[in-house]
Amino acid sequence: MSDHESDDERVAAFLDGRMDARRREEMLAHLTRSDEDRAVLARTAAILRQLEEGATMHGADDTMEPGRGDPIMGEGVIALDTRRPSRPTPGPEVHRTRPRVLRWAVLAAVLAGIALITSRMPYPRTSIADEPVRLAARLEHGAEGLPAGWTEQRPWTSARGEDSGSAPSPGEQSARSARAGAMLVDLSVAVQALDTAATRVLASQLAGRFDPQGGRRGALREISDGAAAGPERLRPLIGEATERIARRLDGDALRLGAWTEAAGLAAARRDAGFFRDGETRRMLDQAERLTTGDPPARAAVRQVRLLLAADPPKWEALAPALDSLARELATG
Repeated sequence: MSDHESDDERVAAFLDGRMDARRREEMLAHLTRSDEDRAVLARTAAILRQLEEGATMHGADDTMEPGRGDPIMGEGVIALDTRRPSRPTPGPEVHRTRPRVLRWAVLAAVLAGIALITSRMPYPRTSIADEPVRLAARLEHGAEGLPAGWTEQRPWTSARGEDSGSAPSPGEQSARSARAGAMLVDLSVAVQALDTAATRVLASQLAGRFDPQGGRRGALREISDGAAAGPERLRPLIGEATERIARRLDGDALRLGAWTEAAGLAAARRDAGFFRDGETRRMLDQAERLTTGDPPARAAVRQVRLLLAADPPKWEALAPALDSLARELATG
């Protein structure tokens, strides 16, 4: 949650109600994506609420001192007070604190609602068109481009994207989608790194294998022909190509293939930050759902999950495990 403004200042403005509507909506949108920041904010709100509830109770204490004019009773005589008890009048501190306590309660409900929504999300709420570019941008070393020989070291036995002209089975359709997602991430990394040669080759391969009907005016052909144009020009074209391919294939499998490829790149360069948010858990949950009838693929998912549970992750074993998962997803 960092920008020009410090995290502490932003959290304080959010909790005190000093944040304008636009920035508040941005903050809430960010909290749906970051389990860690949402937990920090929830703990802060809970602590403040407890402190102010304590102040409320202190301000409302009744001292039970006798009022003036009470009859003076003799020693040993028990006085019976037959007056109707009156409600203590809240002091100014109580009036100031109650709205704040209510605000913390409302905020806690908002955060609980966000947690419930995000726990039920099968994958991040981004458009499928944005996935490859977004994942490439999350890689700590993405600007360095693809590792040497990356596109030649295929984790599956058949050539990536090599499909027959016959109608694919559901399993092959899912595998084709995973291969397309992986290649789109590779293309996004190449574009980000200004690697003109890799950009041209990957765009041409994608066009020939997954969008042969796109023609010379298709987005992938434009990327291939204008590979030196730069990220600002090429990223929107990657989005167009991704959306077009996802409509023809399986969007969920494409998304999972893209994440697995990005995770493999992150593991190859020991990018721990890539795995630290809730997206990793959600994508592995999705992978288990999509591989229900495929025991080897499910075993690969569980192996990746196990290796990521260590802190730091077991890098030497994680990269091969992600290769195994990519192979299972992409071979149908």
